[in-house]
Amino acid sequence: MLAPDQVRPVRSSVAVEPGDDGTIRLTKPAAIGARAAVAAPFALPERGPLQLEAQVRCGDLWRRDAVIIVEMLDPRGQVVGRLQTTPLFRNRAWTRVEAVGPKAAGAVRGRWLLALRGRAGDRDQRGWAEFRAVALRAVPRVVIDTPRFGVVTEGEALTIGVESPTAGDGARFHGDLVDVTGQSIQAWTQGADREDHSFDALAPGYYELRWRLENGDAQLVRRGRRALTVLDRAPRPATSPFGVDAGLSWGVIQRGEATAALIASWLAQAGLHHVRDRLGLGEVWRDRTTFDLGRYARAAEVQAAAGLEVCQMVSDLAPWMAEESGVRSGWRGPAADLRDVHAAFQRMARGLADTVPAIEIWNEQDIRFFAGRPEEYAAILKAAYLGIKKGNPDTTALIGAPFQRVTAWLRAVYECGAADYYDVFNFHCYRPAATLPDDVTAFTALQQEYGVDAPLWCTETGDGALALGPGALPLERRQAALYVQRCALAAAAGVERVFPFYLQEHRQPGEGAFGLLRPDLTPRPGLAALAAMTRWLGTARPLGRDPRAQRGVTVLWFERAEGAPTAVLWAQHDADWPRFFGAAATVRDLMGRPIAPPESLSREPAYVLGAQPPTDLLTGPPKRRARRRGAAELAPLQVVLDLRLRPERDTLLGQPLRKGAAIVAAKGQLRADVNVYNFGDEPARIELELDLPDGWSGPSPTSPIDLAPGERDTQSLAFRVGAARRRDQVVRVTARSPDFRIAPAAARVRTIAPPPPLRSVDRLDAGEGITSQRHGTTAEAFAELTLDAKQAAPLAQTVGLRFVAQAAESPLDVVVTVTERDGSRYRGRPRRIGTAATTVTLLWRELAGVAGSPDENALLNPAQMQSIAFSAPAEFAVSRVESCGR
Repeated sequence: MLAPDQVRPVRSSVAVEPGDDGTIRLTKPAAIGARAAVAAPFALPERGPLQLEAQVRCGDLWRRDAVIIVEMLDPRGQVVGRLQTTPLFRNRAWTRVEAVGPKAAGAVRGRWLLALRGRAGDRDQRGWAEFRAVALRAVPRVVIDTPRFGVVTEGEALTIGVESPTAGDGARFHGDLVDVTGQSIQAWTQGADREDHSFDALAPGYYELRWRLENGDAQLVRRGRRALTVLDRAPRPATSPFGVDAGLSWGVIQRGEATAALIASWLAQAGLHHVRDRLGLGEVWRDRTTFDLGRYARAAEVQAAAGLEVCQMVSDLAPWMAEESGVRSGWRGPAADLRDVHAAFQRMARGLADTVPAIEIWNEQDIRFFAGRPEEYAAILKAAYLGIKKGNPDTTALIGAPFQRVTAWLRAVYECGAADYYDVFNFHCYRPAATLPDDVTAFTALQQEYGVDAPLWCTETGDGALALGPGALPLERRQAALYVQRCALAAAAGVERVFPFYLQEHRQPGEGAFGLLRPDLTPRPGLAALAAMTRWLGTARPLGRDPRAQRGVTVLWFERAEGAPTAVLWAQHDADWPRFFGAAATVRDLMGRPIAPPESLSREPAYVLGAQPPTDLLTGPPKRRARRRGAAELAPLQVVLDLRLRPERDTLLGQPLRKGAAIVAAKGQLRADVNVYNFGDEPARIELELDLPDGWSGPSPTSPIDLAPGERDTQSLAFRVGAARRRDQVVRVTARSPDFRIAPAAARVRTIAPPPPLRSVDRLDAGEGITSQRHGTTAEAFAELTLDAKQAAPLAQTVGLRFVAQAAESPLDVVVTVTERDGSRYRGRPRRIGTAATTVTLLWRELAGVAGSPDENALLNPAQMQSIAFSAPAEFAVSRVESCGR
């Protein structure tokens, strides 16, 4: 057992506080990243499997969680295996956690890591977690055999084989098969020897085998649960809007094509028709001479063979394609040459023509998954769309899904003519399920504003289950209910396809587990709930919303190809069961099981069959059809404009400010590149026009220009910027051609008052240098400069900070935090420094407000700075700290 006095902070940014009551407390004073407290290595048991167990509680962690890890080491000290518990967060009560796994081959020693994992920008600036009774021991092996990861078909006999060959004399295994409500169906007790247990045919739905192993003294040795799902034998509806974001290429196909094919068959048997997959362009196109779809092609073939239609999402560039290839976020930013983007999507569409009917051009580009500006994404969208259509005209092209609703960023994309360059509008929704109809209304209005009415798909929506251990079932049932709510609301609002997120378990620090499957590929209740939904809603053509439902109750009607329409209904709070269905109607619950009409309605959806909808249904929008353009319609779109602004001191790629307007100094100079591409098969003559904001001046682009097929023309221009303005302005390039319909390229700019010339700031220079030191109870290395008002005042005339830093032992990340006199704090992203002197420049505008500060998210006022702090996970030195400007 791990004792508190054995734990020490090694390579750690957490404070370790052993408690008198046998607890180990970790405190993380600031959000700097994932670090751990480590204990001295210890000898592992000679045999496995190994069971890691402990009791854990933690604060209201946000995007951060607590986890216990044992790293298994070989005789040379190399890590050869890991065993870790399920992460915990927002859990103030002591909770037992455990993990069981094999002992890694060659492992002789183990190393403890008690971790508070997280990301910069956390809301909880003082996260904490406590651990007690932390232990690792060898336990008896328990083998539970269930067919096909626990997914079987209705009417199929279910046999479970159980043995515990190392349990010892007198050991007893107790098994209990329960349904989704936790009600026992069959229980039994056996010895340690192998026994097979068969069950009568189970009705479709979700089940669990809950088991415990006791030794000869009737003491608990191990316990666990194994999930089972029975899928309906009914034929799959001919069409359906329902699918799942499966990501088979990321984590399933690697387990073997047979496993991937089995899981794809489950999805088809569950009645789903559509799957979303993810493709890494950097893996497919390693260099200009090697383009290999590899596992992505194999995964697509497996899914297509199961009768699933694949929507392939692409959200990166090959590193060599990036304009800023040496930058960490370069592969998520603009491309150096749009012809590479065009070629990549052309090759994908051609190579996947038989298995992938739809390709999605980027993912959540309005947030961090795209590192550039809206006009830069619009250029990628145009080149990718034309590439897809050249590779296979029948492939449906989706605009990248915005994470947010209608924002200035998304509108700026449309101002660049995006409406002509997609077949389907695509969005994500992680807002409350009830907001989905509002999302549809907002995105429909945006499209209509720009003259298009394309179909809508929702390629991600879902909820995490804050679930852990045997008591997780009610929380996982809630997650399943929300999956159904989201799918039904989307379909009723006219969304053509909806993809719940995610097939596999997906966890991020501080977030519940998304997914229809657990890490061992056994099912969660969500799979059975979606199967019931597709069974009882059939083709799910929406008829409308029932106006008779009381406030807080949702009743949606769908037409079925077979039989009378179906209503699906639920309540946001406890409500009486609607009496307007009549006594002849039959009711089925979330899992599709027949039930008597209940007295009350809950958040769990139920299905009503055999009733008729009223004549005054609140009908939804008409069904839209994807645009199918022929060659004659595509030809005029082949010339693309690409405008790249080049501010002298541009915000770093990947920083939040890079998502907004380019910041330029009034009365200064702004450079820009105007690129014109001809992706067509015919020569093009183009006349360019430049529209500058009021008060700006500069040369006009050379015009007309002649472009051969596949050719690019680049013109570098320099503009004289006008006076400072409170509102963003727009630099716009348009083009005319008798044979082409050319969308504009428009970029937003924000003009600010120019800073005065660089002035040295007395006494800010750190002289011989500041050596990092331990600061209070913080385990990180820390150094700080304190400024009085006289020293800080001149900083208002500067644009940033420059310093020289050097790591003592190995490269590390240094974080700069600035505190104003009123206590407001601002923090920059980590800057990498090496063991040689590294010069770092940080602009004031790149500092973001720290949550909880008095003027959170306001702008830093350099003249009010009280201190500049530098922190890192290990020892470092800082010298020559000085302000900088133009």
